[in-house]
Amino acid sequence: MEGHGVLDSVSYRESGQLIRGHYAVPHSICDVYNKYWVLKGLDRYCPELSAMMLQPLDISQQVTLLISTYIPRSNPGSGQLMVLGIMDTNYFLSCSGPPNSPVLNLETVVNPAESLNTISTSSDAARFLFYKRDSGITSAFESARFPGWFISNHRYNDISTASMCNGRKDPRRVTEFNLSRIRKSVMKPDAPPV
Repeated sequence: MEGHGVLDSVSYRESGQLIRGHYAVPHSICDVYNKYWVLKGLDRYCPELSAMMLQPLDISQQVTLLISTYIPRSNPGSGQLMVLGIMDTNYFLSCSGPPNSPVLNLETVVNPAESLNTISTSSDAARFLFYKRDSGITSAFESARFPGWFISNHRYNDISTASMCNGRKDPRRVTEFNLSRIRKSVMKPDAPPV
């Protein structure tokens, strides 16, 4: 399958293995235009991650992103490798498809503690890896399997499905996000430990 060798420069060359360093650190996320991610259609076969502005009373609908980082750390300038999960679900973001038009997916992972603890750079699980690229106070998420493809929201639509876009210069797409780590004291009592 194409795209599997992309991660070789940041992995242990002998084994091709990335090992999870930090697991499930909760973050709130919104784009630079204050659109938050929410899960739509959880009762359907294929729920989707949507971006929308939320009123103060609706802010509880926002997705809490669980970020797991991997070691070894990436080369300078390439960003930190991570897996992005959705709190209180078994959903994880992934990027797959043909190299000229990969898509962002929400995938169910039955036992993430085992199946995503170590990821081989040549395995199909590499589809879950994204580079977090920081620029000042914002971050962008680039697919590790598909270089140059970033998670994005539509800039002008009031509600849009989060998707991949090629590059960061499309004026209709927003690839810059604000992340805020959520401390344990403000998390829900039934939230998993950090």
